[in-house]
Amino acid sequence: MPHLHDEVRTYLRQWRDHLPMAWRERLDGVEPDFDAVPRDASLDQDARIVPVRRNWGGVFYALEGIDPSDVDAIVIGNDPYPDPDRATGRSFEQGDLTEWIDDLAKPGRVTPSLLNLVCAAAALLPDAKGLGLDRDRLRDRRGKLRRGLQDGPVVLLPPRSMFENLTGQGVLWINRTPTISVSDTGRRRQGSSWQAIEEQRNWHRALWRPVTRAIVSSLVEDARQRPVVFVLFGGKARNLRGWIEAQGRRLSVPSANLRFVESGHPSVPRYFFCSGNPLERVNDELAAHGCEPIDWCGPTAGRMVTNDSTTRLSTTLRRTRGPAGPSTVRTVARFAAGALPRSIAIMDRTVGKYRMTLRQLAER
Repeated sequence: MPHLHDEVRTYLRQWRDHLPMAWRERLDGVEPDFDAVPRDASLDQDARIVPVRRNWGGVFYALEGIDPSDVDAIVIGNDPYPDPDRATGRSFEQGDLTEWIDDLAKPGRVTPSLLNLVCAAAALLPDAKGLGLDRDRLRDRRGKLRRGLQDGPVVLLPPRSMFENLTGQGVLWINRTPTISVSDTGRRRQGSSWQAIEEQRNWHRALWRPVTRAIVSSLVEDARQRPVVFVLFGGKARNLRGWIEAQGRRLSVPSANLRFVESGHPSVPRYFFCSGNPLERVNDELAAHGCEPIDWCGPTAGRMVTNDSTTRLSTTLRRTRGPAGPSTVRTVARFAAGALPRSIAIMDRTVGKYRMTLRQLAER
């Protein structure tokens, strides 16, 4: 019978080689705490560690396409979301969705947490203000969001593109427990994959604690020079605030640069929206400190006009924190002016994924 300690060591063999290059220096000298996993903890014969890296997604997926120095907001989740089979490695991203209208047509397909996050994003669109998508007592949030997509007030990027775009804008979606162990035998026996691995959840969290804390601590240190917004949804995430503030004091970070947006968990809308729209509050924190707000819905066909496209892409270059010269901005602007809406979305994802390359080109 396999043991969890052996399985996680195999899973994480040469784990540092799979880190995105931009994060390797931040995690230099940091190792998972293998001793936190009991050596006698057994697994079913068919047990596996998830998330498994497929054609996209994986344990370090949250770190891909974003330079640590470009992180403006960090959204901290707990476990592989929403369950092991649909986790991508980013907090709150659901890996089995394809198109919002089709997915929203099926009750329960979009999980409550993601649905409320998307409603919060859509509520920020000027034409969607009257839909009430961020009201705490709205009974038919899923139906109204779908009708808004069909009728036009709501225009969203596809599910996967939406998270890629937000990553490109400086939003880091990270889980405190990047992995979990599951068993098909346990699933059949217990009736749920989560019930089957509940006793091992804390061991996985302890295994990753040195790594996840090093990531968060490095972003706290970045706040010496610029504001960073820590987005804490739910009680477990909010419990981190004291530790983050203590790190700030230890690193002599100006308290004004450590910004927090807290709310109830997105799965419970009356708590999630109890202090207003949390995503709007993130933008308020950024704007109050002279930072560019986040376009939570992303560049979409329904909102794409020539001047806005030029401005938005120029802004994206500015967010790289590199000296993008006038010729660089003009080149991108000329392309933006004649590009199709889908090309605009692709460009934004590419800019986010290759920010370091863009900064190097801009400096030449």
